[in-house]
Amino acid sequence: SMDFYRKTPATAGVKLLMRTNSSFLRMEVALARASSRSYNSFDVHVNGKPVGYLDNFSAMELPEAYSVVEYPETETEKTFDLVPGEKEVTVYFPWSAIGILKTLELEEGSSLQALRPAKKLLAFGDSITQGYDAHSPEDALAVMSATAKMRHYHSARPMLTMAMGRAGVLTRITGEGFGSDMTFASVGGKASAPGQIPAEDCLRVLETLHKAMNP
Repeated sequence: SMDFYRKTPATAGVKLLMRTNSSFLRMEVALARASSRSYNSFDVHVNGKPVGYLDNFSAMELPEAYSVVEYPETETEKTFDLVPGEKEVTVYFPWSAIGILKTLELEEGSSLQALRPAKKLLAFGDSITQGYDAHSPEDALAVMSATAKMRHYHSARPMLTMAMGRAGVLTRITGEGFGSDMTFASVGGKASAPGQIPAEDCLRVLETLHKAMNP
């Protein structure tokens, strides 16, 4: 589905780095939809530690199925108090939406120096993990098709892919056949993401598939 490809312009991995002696940072932001998830957050760090967030969900009481809730996508602003003296400030943009920075304001007369990241690409771990909300069988098929192509043509790395939600349950137990190396299952009756099945049920199905695929 087209929704599968809407994540392409999302601002995942985008960040602003600066050195300043300003006592505050004010941001005015706007958002554009870039995935099936409408929650998002701009994260502000000072000297490598988080000091606050500009998001659209903190004021809400979140249900267990938080990923399917429609969150407001309006323009918003917030002022962050910064520690005294010179410091390094990093603003991380939302990964699930197109984050648009309309205004960035510092204390009048304060210093400002743009910083370059030490690396152009930051990769956490040695594997590829991709989760996606599936709203239809077509969405689940798109995930498995992309997994098979990635495995066949591009990657020898460990890879973990699945589609979340009711329509994505099958991807959690059949992903191995398309190139995914692992899956997630729930333990103790509590799922950490929509569509997870109990670990004991998942294991039984996987054992059956393994016997059929490796007679």
